[in-house]
Amino acid sequence: MLGPNGVYLMVSFGNPESRLDHLKKKEFEWGIWVHRLMKPTVTAQITPSNVEREDRNYHYLYVCVKGKKNEGAVMVEDKKEEEKKKEEKK
Repeated sequence: MLGPNGVYLMVSFGNPESRLDHLKKKEFEWGIWVHRLMKPTVTAQITPSNVEREDRNYHYLYVCVKGKKNEGAVMVEDKKEEEKKKEEKK
C-alpha cells in the first residue's frame, strides 16, 4: 500500500492504450505520467532516427504518484515535442 505522495513505477512493453485502463481506477487516487523510452539497439546502424516509430520500438515507464491528480494520463514526451515545435515557430 502506498502512503501519501507514494510513487509507483511500472516499466512495460505495453503501450498506454493497453495499460492505462488498469492504472486509471478511481480507488488508486493518483496522477499518471507516461514516458516513452526507445529500446536499446545492438548495432550502431540502428538508431532512433532511422528506426520506424512504432510502439514495438519502445518501452513505457508509467509514473503514478498518490495524491497528485492530473487529467487522465500525461504523455511526457508528447508534451516535450509540443514545446519544441512552439520554440521552432518563434
